[in-house]
Amino acid sequence: MPLPSEPLVLRGGCNCTAVRWRMSLPEASKRVANPYHTPGTDIGDVRLPTAVLCHCDGCRAAMGSLGAYGFTSDMALLELSILPRTSVPEKEKGKDDDTRPPYVPATSLMDDPAVISSSDLWLTHYESSPKRDRLFCGRCGSQIAVAASKDAIPPEWGWPRVVNIWAGTLDRDMLENDWCRPDHIMDCSIAIPWIRDHVKNGARDAQEHPFIMIDWHMTDDFRPHIEMLKQMGVTLDVTMWK
Repeated sequence: MPLPSEPLVLRGGCNCTAVRWRMSLPEASKRVANPYHTPGTDIGDVRLPTAVLCHCDGCRAAMGSLGAYGFTSDMALLELSILPRTSVPEKEKGKDDDTRPPYVPATSLMDDPAVISSSDLWLTHYESSPKRDRLFCGRCGSQIAVAASKDAIPPEWGWPRVVNIWAGTLDRDMLENDWCRPDHIMDCSIAIPWIRDHVKNGARDAQEHPFIMIDWHMTDDFRPHIEMLKQMGVTLDVTMWK
């Protein structure tokens, strides 16, 4: 289901708390429209963040989980507080207080992954495919997010910078809310069939889409869209199944 329409601050972090994140959402009408649909189609008023499950091989392997569940979000709203490698967390897990480093805009790090690689921070990145960076804690290994590089999307599309924040890092008191249930499932056409069925049965009323565009449906012929995905740097080896 959609997230609450009133202003909301989402917060979370890795297992050891060396990496903490927060995302301050304005009220719903001021949030960025979801760009993942075919230009010119009417999908209604769908705003970011969107709670999604992903079936792609990269997300499943990175998460070590059958279904990778996260929030497709506006990177401009995301901030990170990251401990230096000279510091080991000693506070209660999930604790945010004045002893932590200040929160900084995520774009200041994610725009240039080389900055992460050369820094002394616990945040680490891995380029899992061309122009796709996975961010994780270098101390405990928790996956934090995945994002396309700033030049992965053609500028003429006018899309906002988007980042997937993995829902397992969301603080439990927030994750317990019913509005955290996923409302869309991505990359169903390349899913492993039994995993797709398992995830679908557990995600009540979620809409299924063959790839990331939420106006593509499982009954559509999605082959014409594969070329567009290739232009985005995604390599696909699709097996059709019924």
